[in-house]
Amino acid sequence: MQEFFTDWGGWIFGASVLMFLGSLWFVSWLIIRLPYDYFLTHNVGVRHANHLVHYLWLLVRNLFGILLIASGVAMLVLPGQGVITILLGLSLMAFPGKNRILRWILERKSVRKTMNWIRRKAKKPPLVFELVLGFEGSSNDDRQQLGRSRLDVTGNDVAK
Repeated sequence: MQEFFTDWGGWIFGASVLMFLGSLWFVSWLIIRLPYDYFLTHNVGVRHANHLVHYLWLLVRNLFGILLIASGVAMLVLPGQGVITILLGLSLMAFPGKNRILRWILERKSVRKTMNWIRRKAKKPPLVFELVLGFEGSSNDDRQQLGRSRLDVTGNDVAK
């Protein structure tokens, strides 16, 4: 066993560092490329005239999403941006209940702040998570009775 680590330990360490740095770059690149209103629109995808092309594209997106989710789960215990990688994997995939899971993850203030911090560094507008319209006579108590967190343009909770 000790032979294995003396022979391969340097390669394993180098691969781990390379994968960590690669994941930081790749996840940041994906967050920067998202349109600012990505989480407001229901991303139903593009319909192709050819059903075969549509289903192949759907298969590729779902497989890549599963790969990102698996990587994100591993990054929960290994170095990397685990929760954000899982979020990106889920947002790529198409399955029932996707929007409910994304909303649950995006309710975490730390996730919203991290994503907008990455975008701010790239001089991109912050992601908009939910529109808040101020109606005359509405109050924060009315918003809290809706049972959902209300987020402003910067991702801060305005229901408090």
